[in-house]
Amino acid sequence: MKPLKLTMTAFGPFAGSETIDFSSLTENGIFLVTGPTGAGKTMIFDAICFALYGRASGDSRQNENFKSDFAPAGVLCAVAFDFELRGKRFSIFRQPQQQKLNTKGQMTTVPAKAELTLPDGSVVTGTAEVNLRIGEILGLTLAQFKQIVMLAQGEFKRLLEASSDDKQEIFRRIFSTQLFDRFSQALGERSRKLDDTIHKQLDAIKVLAGGIDCAGDAELYAMTQAASIDAPTLLEALKRLIGQDCNALEQLEQSITQITEERDRLNPEQAAAINKKLEQREDLRKKLAVLQKKSGYVDQQKIRLDRIRGAQQASRSEQLMEQLGSQIRQYRQELRGCQSRQPVYSIAMQKAKNAMEEAKACEGAKQALIEQRAALDSAYSSLQKRERCEAELVELRQKLAQALCKEQTLQKLKARSELLVQLDEAEKRLGYAQRLSELCLQLMEENQAFLSLKNEYIQQYDRFLSAQAGLLARTLEDHLPCPVCGSVSHPDPARLEKDMPTQNDLDQTKGRLDEQSAKISSLETELKTTFRQLNYMDDVFSFDEADILNRMDEVGKTVERFQAQKSTLQKQKKQLEWEIAEEKAFEERSDPRYNDEIFVLEEIARLTSRIQRTKAEIDAKKAQIDELEAQLSEGMKNARQIEALSASLRTQIEQIDGQIAATTQQYISAKSEFEEIRKTIELAQEKLTPLNEQYLAAQIKFHAELQSHCFVSREMYEEYRDAQEEIPKLEEIVQNYGNATAAISAELGVLETELGKQQPIDLAALQQRHRALTEELAQRSSDKVKFSARLQINTQACNAIAQRFDGMEALFDEYKNVNELYRLSSGNNAQRISFESYVLAAYFDDIIALANLRLDQMTNGRYELRRRTDREKFGRSSGLNLEILDHFSGKARHITTLSGGESFKTSLALALGLADIVQIYSGGVVIDTMFIDEGFGTLDEESLGSAVQTLMSLKNGGRVVGIISHVAELKECIPARINVLPGKTGSSCRIAT
Repeated sequence: MKPLKLTMTAFGPFAGSETIDFSSLTENGIFLVTGPTGAGKTMIFDAICFALYGRASGDSRQNENFKSDFAPAGVLCAVAFDFELRGKRFSIFRQPQQQKLNTKGQMTTVPAKAELTLPDGSVVTGTAEVNLRIGEILGLTLAQFKQIVMLAQGEFKRLLEASSDDKQEIFRRIFSTQLFDRFSQALGERSRKLDDTIHKQLDAIKVLAGGIDCAGDAELYAMTQAASIDAPTLLEALKRLIGQDCNALEQLEQSITQITEERDRLNPEQAAAINKKLEQREDLRKKLAVLQKKSGYVDQQKIRLDRIRGAQQASRSEQLMEQLGSQIRQYRQELRGCQSRQPVYSIAMQKAKNAMEEAKACEGAKQALIEQRAALDSAYSSLQKRERCEAELVELRQKLAQALCKEQTLQKLKARSELLVQLDEAEKRLGYAQRLSELCLQLMEENQAFLSLKNEYIQQYDRFLSAQAGLLARTLEDHLPCPVCGSVSHPDPARLEKDMPTQNDLDQTKGRLDEQSAKISSLETELKTTFRQLNYMDDVFSFDEADILNRMDEVGKTVERFQAQKSTLQKQKKQLEWEIAEEKAFEERSDPRYNDEIFVLEEIARLTSRIQRTKAEIDAKKAQIDELEAQLSEGMKNARQIEALSASLRTQIEQIDGQIAATTQQYISAKSEFEEIRKTIELAQEKLTPLNEQYLAAQIKFHAELQSHCFVSREMYEEYRDAQEEIPKLEEIVQNYGNATAAISAELGVLETELGKQQPIDLAALQQRHRALTEELAQRSSDKVKFSARLQINTQACNAIAQRFDGMEALFDEYKNVNELYRLSSGNNAQRISFESYVLAAYFDDIIALANLRLDQMTNGRYELRRRTDREKFGRSSGLNLEILDHFSGKARHITTLSGGESFKTSLALALGLADIVQIYSGGVVIDTMFIDEGFGTLDEESLGSAVQTLMSLKNGGRVVGIISHVAELKECIPARINVLPGKTGSSCRIAT
């Protein structure tokens, strides 16, 4: 990640918008951020870190404190940062949650915002989404970024002094070694599963052994009940038992087959059934002989039955002849009636046709009336359109008036927002002016008190000096020299006056004088600051701040002028708010959005556009009304006149249509009646022809049936026709005889075929032999079931045990190998280091090797980093801890024993080595920029030079280093600088190259 441009707005000490173009700084490979303490140097790194991760570079600074105290309340705090990664440009914008002054003078909360613009132009919004994408793009979390890329205050030595576990967590994300940890976990899971499988197999074999039927074999039973099953021996004994049971079962099945065949041949039930069938055959022969004697009588009944049925059939043909004759007579009568009425209907149809043609002759007049009415309808439609247009024109003018009224109110809201800003500025100016006046008066009073106290001190000091001669005279002794004049004679010593000040009194007065002087100095500083702030806001005073006490009258006038300005603005604000409240048409004034000046400006723009559209619509509507007016003739401008004339024409058209419809309906009715009677005649004629033919056919059929059944006379026909009630009785006689003969003959035929020449059987002897064979068969079958059940149980157990035992050896080998791999990879080894830690240690060795190259240069070969390989206490994982080898003493010691400067150089070397290794091994993480925010003040001149030389060497690899420091020597070494300059109204940045 290489910085391109950083823009900070109302961020930290920067009141306005500060933009830093890194393109001119990064050319040198190293640049310096310098300035006085508290100027805001660290806030530049905070801004970069906040833009990327939404947090400051140090833990002590919170997002809600980013808003500059120097910025106006209405300006939002925000950071925009452009950076380059792998040749692609990314832009990110963030603003923290903060308070903003709205147009009503109230503070409102503005939520946090984040936007990330990707190289393809797409934009990612939302704090969570942007944080996720930044993590994916950079490949570093905030904590890793602060330990590798941005070494902030208090964070610089964390990578150096981090524990083995902490380093592992940092390196895991950088070098993507989670795969090795997942591999170790997968080995553990596989080892547990194999162990469970082996125990389950052993338990299953023991359960299967317990289910074996030992058939009284004590040795085999002992094997099945053993605590540890000897599977091979058990399988051998079990197979031997199974072989014995198979031979015994085969012999049993042979004997059962022989006994079954013999018993089936001696079936008592079959013998009894044969004897019974022999008896049935003899009985059926007797019954058939009796039926054959009755055959002559049955034949006579059959002849009579056939003649009665023939008479019945001829009777149906006779009835058909009578029905057809009746229909023929009826149709002939209807035909004669219709033929007599047909001429009358023909004359009526012709009259109706003539009337209809006369009515249709009026169609021409009707068409003319329709055209006149269509013209009237068109004029009426144009007249209605004109009225609608006029109504719409009135409505548009009302909307225009409402929009103009609302625009006026919005302009007042805009004016109120501007007035609130002016009022806020006026209140600030008045506050500064009043405070300036108070400070002037207070300073004059304090100066007066200082002069009074100073005079008191001078007088007290003079009295104190005068009292020193009297005090000295008290110590004079005769014959001893005076310490002042050296005389040994003291004829007139000085006298000590009463109530003279002591040294303690003098010191107390001097202390009060110093306090008063400090108070005056503080007031003068505040007075100058207030004077400058007031003069900066508005060029109020034409004189210098040193003459302010001599211009008190001008200060007072300024206060009065500012009070008058504030009062005037308050009156204007009150008048505007009253006017806004009186705007009854502005219903939205209660909407809180109208308190936002930006929203009001946008609403004014939208309303202006709407007013222009409404005016255009009014002009278009006027043109449409004029066009419709031109389409109306002079006589067509009265709607009632048009409606009356149209109604009259409609009545005339309806009368013509009614006459045509009535005559047409009369003609249709007359024609329908004529067609109906014509069709009736044709239908009657059509029906008579087939009826005559059917009647003749029925007559012929009747005589043919009489002849076919040998009815020589009508009397004979009528005799059999009237005897139809005998048919059921005759049918029953014939049917019963036929059924009985057929049934007996069929049954007898079956028995004759089945029995042939079969003779009766002796059942007693046969049953005795059958019972003996059945008992023997039951005994053999029971033995078979017992052997089969034991054979099935033991065979299944043998197969299952053999199947499970066959896979056990492979399971044991796999479990041994997997468990050993898991033990080694999980850290349960002599070095107490896991597989992932081993891989990370290899990376760490490379990092240390590169770090030592720079550490050797910066320490003149004294120090060398080494990775500790000894185990930590309490069995904790190890492998990533460091120690420092001092070549001067030849001993290794803990890194915490390094001094501040030594620790800085070691941390810097380690951070640079990590960046190099990440560049070499990881394609996902690019570290081509480093920011350092501490440590150089702990270095002596020689160490400082070697550290800067080391950082300058990074330029050859295309990397950039940014340093925050106020060390003067660095300014001489590093020409590219960002100078952070503090000021009364906030800090500013100046780039020097």
